[in-house]
Amino acid sequence: MTRKIIGAKSTYNALTETDPNNLIFTTDYGTLKYYAQGTKTITTNRANYYKTVDGGFLGTFYYYYTTGTVEHNLGDIPYFCGYFYLNSTNVCQCPYAFGSGGFFFYHSVYADDTYLYFVSHFNSTIAPTGTVDSDFAYRIFKNSLGL
Repeated sequence: MTRKIIGAKSTYNALTETDPNNLIFTTDYGTLKYYAQGTKTITTNRANYYKTVDGGFLGTFYYYYTTGTVEHNLGDIPYFCGYFYLNSTNVCQCPYAFGSGGFFFYHSVYADDTYLYFVSHFNSTIAPTGTVDSDFAYRIFKNSLGL
């Protein structure tokens, strides 16, 4: 006899319910297992732009592309979630993009069998000096995607 743990929604009987939509939890299905979580800041040096474009009355647009990594060493591509902090109170799930009037920024997270990669890609008309920080958060699950 196989042992199971089943939690049914209210008004449903966990002993007899077979529709998974009426269950809160069942061991018949796998669950996500946390492996790691954290934050990562990608610092872009404004002197390292890769392209300029004349924006007319808006000025010169400088284009930037910066990546950073977090090592997971799971040996396969894990299921993960990546988030970008718009500011101290607003978080968006990656990929996140915004564009308006010639300006854009794009933030994303992707993975291989060893690392999570964090990407900050944007343009600006601000003089190419100083740095810009892009703050990310992530969750890595031990579950393999089988890719």
